[in-house]
Amino acid sequence: MGKQKKKSINQNEKVSKMPSHKRHQLNNLAEILLKKCTELGTTKEEWKDYEEIYNNVQTIRDIEKEYNVTLPNRDDKWENFLSWCSDAGANFETIDIKKLKDEEYGLVSKQLLNEGDVVLKVPRKLMMTTTAISEPILNNFVKKDPILQHMPNVVLALHLMNEYVNPDSFWKPYLSILPAEYNTVLYFTPEDLKELTGSPVKEECMKMYRNIARQYSYFYRQFQQCPELRSSPLRHYFTYDFYRWAVSTVMTRQNAVPSADGNNFISALIPLWDMANHINGKISTDYNVKENCLECMAMKNFLKDEEVYIFYGARKNAEFFIHNGFVYPENQHDATSLKFGISKNDPLFSLKSQLCSELNIPISGSYYLHCGKKPIDEKLLSFLKILVMNEDELKKWLEMKDKLTEFNNPERESEITVSEAMKYFETRISLLLKLYNSNIEEDEKLLVSSELLPRRKMILQLRCLEKKILQNALIYAADYKNL
Repeated sequence: MGKQKKKSINQNEKVSKMPSHKRHQLNNLAEILLKKCTELGTTKEEWKDYEEIYNNVQTIRDIEKEYNVTLPNRDDKWENFLSWCSDAGANFETIDIKKLKDEEYGLVSKQLLNEGDVVLKVPRKLMMTTTAISEPILNNFVKKDPILQHMPNVVLALHLMNEYVNPDSFWKPYLSILPAEYNTVLYFTPEDLKELTGSPVKEECMKMYRNIARQYSYFYRQFQQCPELRSSPLRHYFTYDFYRWAVSTVMTRQNAVPSADGNNFISALIPLWDMANHINGKISTDYNVKENCLECMAMKNFLKDEEVYIFYGARKNAEFFIHNGFVYPENQHDATSLKFGISKNDPLFSLKSQLCSELNIPISGSYYLHCGKKPIDEKLLSFLKILVMNEDELKKWLEMKDKLTEFNNPERESEITVSEAMKYFETRISLLLKLYNSNIEEDEKLLVSSELLPRRKMILQLRCLEKKILQNALIYAADYKNL
């Protein structure tokens, strides 16, 4: 019998070497993609640019599909993973990992947990951080590459890929229980994004897709052309699908922990802790410097066999949608963005911009409408009033710089200014609602369908929540105007 080939990557057979003619074709496509992603198109061309980039990426994926690593199949790997965590010193006696609704996994309590009880401890040894790259070739590249100097999240993604193709990786049990696919926007199709018409998130999704395509094409070129990377173990495994998976893993799971010397924070993947799902609450995780481990406490009382959640932080659903691949309908910190600006053609532009400067608010950019009882915050309210003020009122406030803390005091507000500001606002919000392809009732009707795919459900949830915030703001503006 002939000598068997040694397995060269984590849970996968060695990837075949790409024929020279395909490599040449791929090189050309990657260069075209890099150039396209680097060009700055106008807003009108944004969708066209996205479609061109998407189609280019699909052609690249089609060539690379025979040379992709096999991504994890996690269902039967949990016992080995938990043994690895325990052997490395993790403490998780009160919780277990179980498959929950929608086929997702999460932490479940083995016993009654009281608020403040320690749920788990994860030692630094288990964390995959940007400072834990042991492979010399990649480590040297990270230190020299100008892009990686400012993008720790990308460093972590490359580190993850490098460990995944290393058959002797210390993190092999952790890598084996990661999802094989995510619901981040990197997996969305143009048809998916069309469902976000009217949403400010659509533009952010296209930017994200473009940025990752640019990163892929840049690093692909580096792995193929950079002399010091020619012998990198990752060189022959670097494909778009593999990079997309690594980036999505980092986006959905990364966190910041203190560096070993405690002088700054570094990006990290934290096994076991990253299995906890999000709910409204408070931050209940800290780093125990004395024990050199992450320590997670119960943020509230949990019953036996109840899912144990953590609070990811005060983030908007748009952020969860883009970076984490989910939408949280009960999000108490939700808000939707809308763009406002003072035209330079406005005859009162100079006075309005001066007053904005005095109040420390931008003359153009994104403002937020919040969920809840007060959707219009002080910053947006100030901007709206400045936008409709006449010359006399603008000059009056500029002359009373010492009174600007009372700018939104009802006793000092001009009824005419407030009325005009709210009229302008109502018109703008009404127009924004018309940009969507559907109304709230239509979205809610679709959401009750049991046949919805996860990404479709996310899109419906997001745009429904955005429209609810807009409609609530309309009601608030009408009431405010009539005070």
